[in-house]
Amino acid sequence: MPLRLVPIPGEGIYRVDRWADLYEFRSPSESLEGQAAPVNYGERWEDFYAGFGTLKLSASEHAAVGRTVARYRRRFVDGHGFVDFIKRQLIAEPDAGQAIEPDNRIPRSYFEDTYLIGYGQSIAVEFVDLEHPATHETLAPLISDQLALFGLQGIPADVTRNRDRRVTRLLTSVLRNLCGSVPEYQHVAGFRYSGRETQDWDAYVLWDPAALDLEEDPDLLRPLTPGDEAVLRAARELSLDWPA
Repeated sequence: MPLRLVPIPGEGIYRVDRWADLYEFRSPSESLEGQAAPVNYGERWEDFYAGFGTLKLSASEHAAVGRTVARYRRRFVDGHGFVDFIKRQLIAEPDAGQAIEPDNRIPRSYFEDTYLIGYGQSIAVEFVDLEHPATHETLAPLISDQLALFGLQGIPADVTRNRDRRVTRLLTSVLRNLCGSVPEYQHVAGFRYSGRETQDWDAYVLWDPAALDLEEDPDLLRPLTPGDEAVLRAARELSLDWPA
């Protein structure tokens, strides 16, 4: 059964970064090959073997902003900030950027050299639908033995919420290697998975080498300001106070 593929959504895909990093893939952190115990911290969607980089994009402008400002939220669990509580428990994907003590407001410093970049549906690439049963059926013969070593009978139905980075990074690697070796998948740029409750928060993980030109293909590039509608909507949806 073939992989389930989806195009770039009609509204495009977006991410936020500093100017110097707009066209650069994130370097993988470390290889998990031979790791016997679960790894419940760090970036979920990297190469299992630390051989190639990835970038995460979002299905809307405000979601792209939201993924970089979520770390400023303040929530309380037993008197402690929610972000700090989650990080101590090592169960959540870390928010982008350096860990800070949030005050529930996007600081002025966030807008220093921060840009929103977007790629439109006109680019002839597709993404693997990571959660679709057809994708799981295609990957099962390629990954089942390794998953058994992790104590799993198969790909978890809720794999995008799986805490063990060995599982999520192995899927990233197997998908990229499969698409790179099969002619009909040469145009596949990465994979898509659901985010939050609505499709505008869906995430699109792009792998290196990119099937699109990061520097030549953007349809949108603009600096972010406190009054930017994408910033204001992200703040509303994350219950952040109005940007300073």
